[in-house]
Amino acid sequence: MSTANDPTTKPSLQTFPARRPPGLVYTLLVVTEVTGVTTLLTVHATIGWAICAAPIFALLVTGAIVRPAIQISPTAIIQRQYPFVATVPFTKIDSFHELTAAGRTILAYRLRDGVPPPRRQPVALLLQQQNLPYDGGFFIDTLTSPPDIIVKQARQALESFTAHE
Repeated sequence: MSTANDPTTKPSLQTFPARRPPGLVYTLLVVTEVTGVTTLLTVHATIGWAICAAPIFALLVTGAIVRPAIQISPTAIIQRQYPFVATVPFTKIDSFHELTAAGRTILAYRLRDGVPPPRRQPVALLLQQQNLPYDGGFFIDTLTSPPDIIVKQARQALESFTAHE
């Protein structure tokens, strides 16, 4: 029997992209468009066309290239934030925990005994400053999916990985 159309089959890589802050994005879009139109109408300079096109170009670039995301694969959890990629293999992770630190929701993890921390881990410093007993983590409050769904998926992927070790 084919599992291609089976709704219970999980994809091998789950991606949780970050949402754009609408208050900031749309405010800047409107201000820039008004400036571009004003430039076109008052100065009659061709730079007005470039000013009008800039927000559209910026939305496309930030949506396709720079937009951060958390990816959960069968073997690791990956944070992509252009130009950096932070990968933490499940072979190093002991457990995941959802917590709030400094007003942010974090998917924190504990490493297995004797495992050195990953090279690039921006949340680790915040966790150390808050005196929390975690080795690293990822900000998950700015992602498009609810934090509890992301934590659940990460725990299931870790459990699945450890069951097959």
